[in-house]
Amino acid sequence: FGPSDPTPPPAGSDATLLRRYRSGDEAAAADIYRRYAHRLRTLARQYCTPAYAGRFDADDVIQSVFRAFFHGARHRAYDVPPHGELWGLLMVLALNKVRALVG
Repeated sequence: FGPSDPTPPPAGSDATLLRRYRSGDEAAAADIYRRYAHRLRTLARQYCTPAYAGRFDADDVIQSVFRAFFHGARHRAYDVPPHGELWGLLMVLALNKVRALVG
C-alpha cells in the first residue's frame, strides 16, 4: 500500500480497530496494517542501510513488528486509550527489532 493506493484509509479509532481484531474480525487487522505499514516502512528504511542488506531489510522488520503486535494484541498484552494511537507502540517495537537485528 502506498500513496498511489486507491484504498481509502481505515475508518474508526485505533481502539475500535483493536477491539474488532480481538473479537475475531480479521478485516480489522488489515485496517491496522494499512494504517501503519507505510509509516513503519519509512522508519525502518532509515535504519536498514546497505551494510545490513544481506541480513535484513525494512520489510523483514515490518513483518516481525506486525507478527509481534498481533500476537500481543490477541493475548491482550497491548491496549490503546479511546482517543490514542498505536503508532507509539508500533514504533518502539520496530526500533527494538532493528536493535536486535543490528546487535
